[in-house]
Amino acid sequence: EKNMPVSVKRGCSEFGISYPEYKKINESNSKLMKYNEEWKEKEKLIDNNRSEKNILVKKKLQKSLHGINVSDILIMRNWLGYAKKIGDLSYKNIIDDITIQSLIEKKLSDQLLERSKQFNPYYN
Repeated sequence: EKNMPVSVKRGCSEFGISYPEYKKINESNSKLMKYNEEWKEKEKLIDNNRSEKNILVKKKLQKSLHGINVSDILIMRNWLGYAKKIGDLSYKNIIDDITIQSLIEKKLSDQLLERSKQFNPYYN
């Protein structure tokens, strides 16, 4: 049995990589990373282009067995594979190594490229 320490962070891993101050939690007071005012326009653009029909998908909830199910396991496996793909070695706290299916690897690569363009101010 592995000891799995839990830590609290803010935001997604990619954003924390591009903006290390963002992911830090300051428990002594409420001062967090200074907000970049240039983001306000980008946020307005995204907010104004959203409509209820394209961001909300009605999902039919189904009862499942109590406890963990196959869907939960696949989700966790994909998150562990994602951590490996972005170089977040904390996945090794749970499993020594994980293989990533080629279809998932392709989707992760495409997603990482898009997020690099989106969040990394130095991306060419």
